[in-house]
Amino acid sequence: MRVALVSPNFYPKAGGVESHLIELLRSLRGVKFSVLTNWRPGIEKAYSLFPDVDFYFGWPADRPIRRWFVWSRIAMAPYRGLRASLEILRTLNRRNWLRRIDADIFHFHHIDLDQADRIASRLGMARALPRWYRWATEPADDEAKTLLTDHTVFTAPEETVPEGAKRALLETFANVVSVDAESFEVVKAFQRGHGGRAWFIPNSVDTDRFRNHEQNHHGFVVGYAARAGKSGDDLLESLIRRLGTEVRWRFALAGEEHDVRTAPMLKAAPRGDLCFNLSYLQMQEFYPTLDLLVNPFPGEGVGRTTLEAMSCGVPVIGVGTGDKYPIINGKTGYLLPPDPDLVAHTIQELVRSPEVLSEMGRQARSLIGAPIGGSAQSRTREREDQSEMSAQAKVYFAVDHSKGEYIHEASNRKSGNQCNQIRHQTGLRVEDQGIENPLR
Repeated sequence: MRVALVSPNFYPKAGGVESHLIELLRSLRGVKFSVLTNWRPGIEKAYSLFPDVDFYFGWPADRPIRRWFVWSRIAMAPYRGLRASLEILRTLNRRNWLRRIDADIFHFHHIDLDQADRIASRLGMARALPRWYRWATEPADDEAKTLLTDHTVFTAPEETVPEGAKRALLETFANVVSVDAESFEVVKAFQRGHGGRAWFIPNSVDTDRFRNHEQNHHGFVVGYAARAGKSGDDLLESLIRRLGTEVRWRFALAGEEHDVRTAPMLKAAPRGDLCFNLSYLQMQEFYPTLDLLVNPFPGEGVGRTTLEAMSCGVPVIGVGTGDKYPIINGKTGYLLPPDPDLVAHTIQELVRSPEVLSEMGRQARSLIGAPIGGSAQSRTREREDQSEMSAQAKVYFAVDHSKGEYIHEASNRKSGNQCNQIRHQTGLRVEDQGIENPLR
């Protein structure tokens, strides 16, 4: 079995597949993997970590050019045009690679046609996007299969993913794995009338890798881990200003260096540490340095950072009004409305209640590490199944056992590059952490 992972980014600038590949190689045997990506910085490390994986690079290579245009709203117009042109060139080059790479399954994690899609929609060409997507993702071998991982794409707001692009993805990929229940329902509804196969596999965490350790820091440390510019940043900035010097902040931010340097939350934090583009393996050292993780993302479901923190015995404060199990109010953390005053008050109460915080961390680790059949008896069977999948210690796979085919590993993107040394005018301390070979 030969599987090609197709993602613009191997490392976490905008969602990479490093963590995906690490867990696949640890869990599957008899599968030959290759990676097709646009992002070259740091790839030398990948060569040493994954000596048996073939890497192919799209042209033109992705480079951090946005910093040259963000100084002015007027300058962003030519930037979008340049981005669209580069996206089209990469698509043409990627199609050539898809026709040369020998694989049974081409597993797409993201198609980088964001600006090209938007320009096409503004020009009234949205109806042509499905044909363009199908042509752009078509492998040379008619027997090869294509698979898409839906990282909450189909429930994303219009400003994040245009409706035309969502429709194009649904019409292009007959095999879709969703990590979010609501997005999965969108896929199922479409496939009822058009055919296809869909799987719902929630995010999961390797509890052998992400474990609780003795905390050796001083003071109360609140953490945040995400890509720079992710939804919820404005709430986090307000929260930081309200808390002032009562807590110390520790940020694990991924993205282009310019976007990280100019993130408003960093300027708002009077006391804090910044870790830049931590890899998946380095994140296991990040969480144990925290007393609490804040995840202000307002969307549905829970991301890997929430599960990884809880697996390390760190309670989580989430934001939203829906179900974000395994965040349980008062037990493993809090799920609060998007009100910075309320979130700040809750954190202040936890600062004054170390015993409560410690018990929450213990319950979080216990719940995430519980074996199947554990503590969900009061929930419906469907919710039990979902929580059990999220809580299992290992990574999940969907496999067509009748054919012995690889389908999908259930973990998400958001891992990455080594923590680069960067300086920031706010005086935040920037740390570098070591990295181990995950395959030893």
